[in-house]
Amino acid sequence: MKKISALILLLFIMITFTGCLKKYKTVEDYSNAMYALQNSFPAYTLKVKKVLTISKTDEFYYTTYRKGDKWKLETSKTQDGEVSQVVVCDGKDIYSYTPGGKFAVSMPKFKDISQEEYILSSYPLNGIFNWNDADDLIANNSSPAITNNKERRNGFDCRLISYGDNKEICVSDKYGISVYEKTSFQDKFNKDRNVETTTDVIYINNEDIDDSVFELPENIKKVSVDEAINEMKKLFNNIKIKK
Repeated sequence: MKKISALILLLFIMITFTGCLKKYKTVEDYSNAMYALQNSFPAYTLKVKKVLTISKTDEFYYTTYRKGDKWKLETSKTQDGEVSQVVVCDGKDIYSYTPGGKFAVSMPKFKDISQEEYILSSYPLNGIFNWNDADDLIANNSSPAITNNKERRNGFDCRLISYGDNKEICVSDKYGISVYEKTSFQDKFNKDRNVETTTDVIYINNEDIDDSVFELPENIKKVSVDEAINEMKKLFNNIKIKK
């Protein structure tokens, strides 16, 4: 009889706590733990789907590589489609180029920001990693509410965090990053409509990445934004002359 009672108690405990995660008192405590977890991995390779809805819905797919202060972002129109644009940071400089193109355009750095801020702020998917950004909280005038219940997003177990009415994310305790984000805010150019975005991480790999991934292709010319504009003008002038 005692054995049966013990089994029943054990079953009750398992049922009660299934779906629960380690408890954190504040989002700050949780984010500190997750940022430390991120730093324990050698690198991240992610596949990401982003949906933007304003007057119509557009989908974008990204493959991104991140290792320390180096990162690379490849953009395509479909999940397995041809890459249309690449932005890469070698830890010092940031360049944007089209695969097969002749030029890699350097992204300008504002004088009043540090090198670290330049690298982070230029990374389009920084919100996946730096998901509890203080500036973002101030801008949204919101206090995050954390749950200790397990959710399931894109095949990953995660913890739901709400930032008021206009933003929610789901963070993976296993990987330390946001695997899902949904935002809604008023269009700055048209106050009668809202802008909605969803960001879904659909693949994660934490194996090391060779540094050659963050190098520019051979035989591509580095140019500034002004130089790139001049090259475009030359191209258009040549087209006019041929006509």
